[in-house]
Amino acid sequence: MITLQELHDELVNDPNNYGFASMIASGSTNLIVDELNMVRSNITITKRSVSVDEVIITIDPAEYMAVQQAAKREWVQMLLSLSLGEVPTNNQNIINGIISIFGSNSNTVSALNVLRQRNGSRIEQLFDVDDKVTKIQVLDAINYVP
Repeated sequence: MITLQELHDELVNDPNNYGFASMIASGSTNLIVDELNMVRSNITITKRSVSVDEVIITIDPAEYMAVQQAAKREWVQMLLSLSLGEVPTNNQNIINGIISIFGSNSNTVSALNVLRQRNGSRIEQLFDVDDKVTKIQVLDAINYVP
């Protein structure tokens, strides 16, 4: 959730040197909104979830076939048959389960770690995945008095 205090601090301190002071001085609120919501290659965030289809594609067939214990194979099959069709990326039990089955240095775990990430915006980095700031929020933050 975007808070006025944190958004105000971001605009005043401008830690990434986006030039907010000059944008505020010139009344370029829309430009501030665009800068904060812009997806950037140097900002990486963790997605909320990935599709089961994406997870299936990342599993290395040779590594899966090397899994010896039936219980571990059944766990993977259970995960892949989730009725929701989505696997939450922040569930540590799922992450630990996959690591315990395939190993932390496996191709499968490496591919899943890449899959869990995407480029994000400054607002997402500061607050939460899929957050976007609006012009009204930026105006309120500019005028915010702590």
